[in-house]
Amino acid sequence: MSHSSRFLARVLMRGSTALAAYAAAELLKSRPTAHAGWSSDPLSGWQDWLRQRLNELAVAVAFGDCAIFTRQVQWATALLTARGFALDDIRSSVEHLGDVLRRELPETIGPLAVEHLER
Repeated sequence: MSHSSRFLARVLMRGSTALAAYAAAELLKSRPTAHAGWSSDPLSGWQDWLRQRLNELAVAVAFGDCAIFTRQVQWATALLTARGFALDDIRSSVEHLGDVLRRELPETIGPLAVEHLER
């Protein structure tokens, strides 16, 4: 594993709560339908869901295996759609996460994170 990959994995794990909160807030602002499905607090619900995706992304980066992340997102998406969440809202949440990573991560590691996210 390269120094950049190790550094990115640490940044994603340590910053997952804040990065997920940014993405969740942007999702809820842009997609009113994304409020549905969470019983009382959609912001916290999406933040938790996205934080877990960031932790899985960190593991995928650390092991150099994008398939880890892809499988986890597929499983988590199936879980939310089974609970009645709109697939478009779920996809949009991951897109907002990518936007946040592009904007908030340093240029030295941001592209690597987005590359793993978009595979």
